[in-house]
Amino acid sequence: MRVNFDVLMILDALDRHGSFATAAESLYKTPAALSYMIQKLESDLNIVLLDRSGHRAKFTDTGRLMLEKGRQLLSAARDLEKQASS
Repeated sequence: MRVNFDVLMILDALDRHGSFATAAESLYKTPAALSYMIQKLESDLNIVLLDRSGHRAKFTDTGRLMLEKGRQLLSAARDLEKQASS
C-alpha cells in the first residue's frame, strides 16, 4: 500500500479523536478497517506509525511526521478543490 488520502485522513482522525473507535465512527468505518489500513501501510513501508504497547495507541516520531505532512497534503487538496470549483 502506498500513502493515500484515506490513510492520511485516518491518522488525522486518530489524533483528533484519540481512539480507533471514535476515529472510525467519524469516518464511517469500523475500527478494524482503520487498524488494518494502518498496519498494511506500516508493513509495506517497513515503518512504525503507532506505539500500541499501552492502553491507547500513541504516535511514534515517524507517525507524528506522517501526520503533520499528511495534514499539509489534506489541506492543499481541500484548497485545490475549492479553487477548482470557483
